[in-house]
Amino acid sequence: MIKPEYATYRYTKKTGSAAAQSKVECRVSGSEISEILAVRAEAYPALCTCGDKQVDYGGKALFTIVYVDGEKRICRAERGVEFSHRIACDEAEEECFASIVCKVDDVSHRREGSNIVVAAVVRANAEIYRDEEFSYLTGGENLAVKKEGGTFTRISITNVDGEENDEFETDYFTDVLVHGETIYVKNVSCENGTAKAEGEIALNVCVLKGDDAPASYERLIPFSVETPAPYFCDENWQRENSSGAERNET
Repeated sequence: MIKPEYATYRYTKKTGSAAAQSKVECRVSGSEISEILAVRAEAYPALCTCGDKQVDYGGKALFTIVYVDGEKRICRAERGVEFSHRIACDEAEEECFASIVCKVDDVSHRREGSNIVVAAVVRANAEIYRDEEFSYLTGGENLAVKKEGGTFTRISITNVDGEENDEFETDYFTDVLVHGETIYVKNVSCENGTAKAEGEIALNVCVLKGDDAPASYERLIPFSVETPAPYFCDENWQRENSSGAERNET
């Protein structure tokens, strides 16, 4: 009598992606503002759920405004506003989850009566994932099994917060008006159950000096962060990978 034996493999896979955009506005009292010099906006996603073939997400947009007041002084103000939107996606079912990345474009401002309205277009990109499993024949009594290596992709999602410091002379600064950061990842490596990312942060800072004159500074700050990569601790993954079966982790 043949008695087959099976095993079950569970993993996470990407099922789809989608994108959407929405306009976010924030109203600021303009009684002290005679001229807008610059407006910078950033968007930070927060809540995100999948279901009914759509991804519902929300977050907060932060506006930094540099302006000239009635006494010709250069000043700054920060305002935040919450936003929510949805992305249509056929793969977004209740058992799925999504990762959202937000970017900001088309920052603008206009005067409405005594107020200043600053606005930005928030572009959201969603990657949809779900947990899957499959069963496969491993052997059995009175059964000969031919084994071959296979290739498939599984996803491991993780995140980590890091902090880097850069020291430079600030005695002659009276205020930081606006700043911007761009991250450049130069290398990613995985070992011992962790993923390590290395690169540089391009920091741009606009400040006021002691004589109230504006000045700008640029810095390149190296960074290195590590985050758990549990698949690389998986003994089955290590054994199968070393025997020729390929796995990809992102």
